[in-house]
Amino acid sequence: MDIVNRNETITFDDSIEGVTKTLAEALAMVVSKGIKPVVIEKQDTIVDVKGAAEYLKVSTATIHRMTKDREIPYFKVKGNNRFSIKELEKYISNQMIHPNKRRK
Repeated sequence: MDIVNRNETITFDDSIEGVTKTLAEALAMVVSKGIKPVVIEKQDTIVDVKGAAEYLKVSTATIHRMTKDREIPYFKVKGNNRFSIKELEKYISNQMIHPNKRRK
């Protein structure tokens, strides 16, 4: 596996120790040269009503009701509802029901 910086390539083996050591060396090189690392996050996926319904395993009518009731996060593009998968994941997480601990 290689880490490529415009003028330099660092090669390391795929063992966890090799990866850790080489990443530490690469980070030290970046810091010593005053280069600001850029973190690239996974892009969010945007879906329409049908996509949100499929993702949540409900009907499109349910999605329309949920948006009307402002139950789920959404935004509009030219008057059409759009949904962020990341926001739908947060919604699901907030809806999670956890079992109660048994009392002794």
